Amino acid sequence: MASWDGWVCWCRSYSRQDERRHRAAQSSAASPAVLRRLARDSVLYIREAAIANPNTSPETLRQTVEGPAQTAGLKHWFTGVGIDSDYWLCRVAATNPACPPDILVRLGRSNDLGLRRLAAGNPSLPIEQTQSLLRDPDPWVAQAAADNPGLPAYLRAMWQLTTR
Repeated sequence: MASWDGWVCWCRSYSRQDERRHRAAQSSAASPAVLRRLARDSVLYIREAAIANPNTSPETLRQTVEGPAQTAGLKHWFTGVGIDSDYWLCRVAATNPACPPDILVRLGRSNDLGLRRLAAGNPSLPIEQTQSLLRDPDPWVAQAAADNPGLPAYLRAMWQLTTR
């Protein structure tokens, strides 16, 4: 019953203004300046949509991942890799092809399996780090690295031969 109560509260808190900002954050026509502002919105799902938008500038993604946490209770233990921000926003940033390569490398070195897997599949991840993630002990991370569209075909073929 508690989860139902949470759902009702969430629905009541969803306003028309939130809906408009959410649609703007998802729009392929949104400018980097608009997305920068929406990435700092007070509503988490609007920030997530802005960070997921491929038009979001690398600087905005960097500020999101490296900046101070903005959502109470969502900090995660992966801060040991030098990143101090909202866990869920970092997960979304790891999937954005505009994410700076150095940020992806740091996310790919995280203790968190989910972050490593998401970073491994990002085509902006440098080849050296993608190769390193091919040898990750977790098969899901290694498979995500092998499926990375930025990985040269010969490396993918070599990985497939060694995993059979």
